[in-house]
This record gives sequence, structure tokens and C-alpha cells, in this order.
Amino acid sequence: MNNTWTIFKKESRQMALEYKWIWLPVVFILLGATQPVTSYYLPSILEMMGGEQGITVDPSKFVLDGNTILAATLASQFDQMGLIIISLSFMGIIQGEKASGMLSFMMTRPLNLRSYLLGKWVAAYSLIAFSMMAGFGTSMFYSHYLFDGVNVGIGIKAFSIYLVWGMFILSVIMTVSTLLRGSGSVAFVSIVILLLFRMLAGLDPLVDLFNPASLSLEAASVLKANGMMSGIMWTLLFVAVWISLLFSLNEWLIKHRKVYLRHG
Repeated sequence: MNNTWTIFKKESRQMALEYKWIWLPVVFILLGATQPVTSYYLPSILEMMGGEQGITVDPSKFVLDGNTILAATLASQFDQMGLIIISLSFMGIIQGEKASGMLSFMMTRPLNLRSYLLGKWVAAYSLIAFSMMAGFGTSMFYSHYLFDGVNVGIGIKAFSIYLVWGMFILSVIMTVSTLLRGSGSVAFVSIVILLLFRMLAGLDPLVDLFNPASLSLEAASVLKANGMMSGIMWTLLFVAVWISLLFSLNEWLIKHRKVYLRHG
């Protein structure tokens, strides 16, 4: 536990030096504000673009409630641009220390590998969760004042479900960062894998039980219909299994495949 805390403090300090604790929350705040603001002004924008000779805008078609806007924020902003930004922000979480030789040096120390990985994961996820919370809170604020208000309790429940999907996102990025050499390839492969999971979500109820990305759809469903799928507990269990397997794979790659020697 002492090793985990030491790595956590080191990673948090490094992210502070890189100003990640400032710019990443700001990016998610902008993403959170984008959906309600654009949805609110969309009828006016379409009307101005169409003019008298263009399309006729029916204002009733754009009557949305705050919870629907929050659901769209998760699906349209966080699951697209947000996912890409997170991948780019943390593509070097392991790869960077392999490239610099730091991981090779640390492997000569009496360091518990699992504590090392856990410390880095917790530090990175703390920043991701904080940034998502800032963005979702911003979206909730604008949705409340621009539309028909939001149900705060339902919003918190939905966001809590979405945060578990965020855990899986980081675990995938961390594993790919351990496996691959270049930071650009880490980001690209991570984005492709995560978008593939996201594209498969909702296609089949049975597949959704095993697909962590279905939690994103579930969070949106909670916001729009105030209900949860019957198998959500199984999905949460399988996400925990996914994350455990990815951690074990990380540990095995470093300890037995010695990826840090090939990338030093």
C-alpha cells in the first residue's frame, strides 16, 4: 500500500506539472456546455440559415427536457470527443516510462509491480473522474436553466454508472500503452478498440451483459426513462472482471515479456 501511495503522489505531481489538472477539466467543461447550448440555439440557427426560401422550422420539434440533453452529452460529447481526448492525454501512461528507460530502472528496484500499476491507474482515473464530473456538472447547469430543468438524483445515478465505463476506458489505454511502442500508435489503437466496444453496445441484449460500453447506453437510458436494465448488476460484475484481466495482462507483459527492455 505504501508503494501504491508513493506512485499515486508521483503521478499526481507529474500531471500537475503538465497542467493536466487544469486543461483536461476545462476541455470537459467545454464539452459539457456544448450540447445544451447548441441544442437550445439550434432552431434559431436553422431558421437563419434557411430564411424565407429555405426550410420551415417547427419549434415544437425542438422541445427537449434537461435529462434528454444530459443523455446526449454523454453519448455525443463524452463518448466521442471525450474518449479521443482521454486516449491522447494518457497514451504515454506506461509507454512514456518505457521510452525514457524509467520503467527499466524501476524494475531493478524492490518495487511491487501491482502496486506500481495500481498507483498509476488510481492517479489517472482521479483526474478523469474529476474532469468528467466538471463537464457533466456544467451540462447539468445549462440544461437546468435553458430547458425544463433536470432531476439531480437521476443525474447522479446515471453519471455514477457512466464513471464505471470510464474505468474500463483507462484500463484499455493503460494496457495498450504497455504493449505498444509509439505513443501515436497507442492512442490510435486505444481509440479504435474503445469505439468498437461502443459501436457494439445496444446491438444485442446478451452481448450487452459482457460489453462495458453498454453502461454508457444504460446511463443515457436512466436519464431519459428513469429505469435500469435488469442485467446491469451482471454487466458491472463483468466490467470488474474485464478490468482485473487487463491489470493481470499488464503485469504479465512487464514481468514475463519484459516489454520495458524492448522499448528502452
